[in-house]
Amino acid sequence: IRHIMDSLSIFKYSYFAELGRKHTGKILDIGTGGGLPGIPIAIFSETLQVVLMDSKDKIITFLKMVIEELKLTNVIVLKGRAEDIAHDKTFRENFDLVVSRAVGNVPFLSELMLPFCKIGGKAIMYKSKKLNKELEISGKAIALLGAEIEDKLEVKVPFLEEYRILLILKKEISTLYKYPRKYVKMLKGPLFD
Repeated sequence: IRHIMDSLSIFKYSYFAELGRKHTGKILDIGTGGGLPGIPIAIFSETLQVVLMDSKDKIITFLKMVIEELKLTNVIVLKGRAEDIAHDKTFRENFDLVVSRAVGNVPFLSELMLPFCKIGGKAIMYKSKKLNKELEISGKAIALLGAEIEDKLEVKVPFLEEYRILLILKKEISTLYKYPRKYVKMLKGPLFD
């Protein structure tokens, strides 16, 4: 419930349903870890291409094993750090939807996720009650990266007595190439400073 059902809460977002009907959407799951939310999304959205990104060898090996075991033909694994891969023209501004669950705060995630979004694409963060506090320091970062807050969609995960909300950012203009910065620079000088 905490992981699989929570991952699937994105299906309550109408844009996601529209993307599925188009049969051409590309989704990137940044910092996927054990494949969440990417693998559950891929299972229930067979027409969409899902890319799982992580930097750890053990996780990549595990994900490849899961994909093979489940015979998921719409999933690929990408090894590397988001702040490095985002500067590769193959992946930059190439995704309709970028998702991330339990990776970091809004300014940090915005800098990692938005460079991968196409103009008009969306970045969706799975968040909890901490969201409102994070948003107090996030406006500058989101705007600098070429996006705006489109929605905050509260979701009720069946059988889970915890608050869940999806923060949905819409990419309006191209992200300056200098973003994302190196991880150390992000920690030293967040965009909200």
